[in-house]
Amino acid sequence: MFKDHVADYKSPDPRVDQEIIDSIDEAYFKDDQTFDIVEYDLKVCKPVVALCQLVFTVATYTFVYYC
Repeated sequence: MFKDHVADYKSPDPRVDQEIIDSIDEAYFKDDQTFDIVEYDLKVCKPVVALCQLVFTVATYTFVYYC
């Protein structure tokens, strides 16, 4: 069902579509059966997750301290 809609889609600006495609990390286009996309994403996102954990920890301690 979804594929039918995608096949019918005509972009108003193909340059925008190409920019989006070009911005996707090449790792996602690997034709390798051993490639684990979840593991890859976790490695890429690790600094972001660490920062979020730090912000959450600081916010929690600040809330507890002032309440």
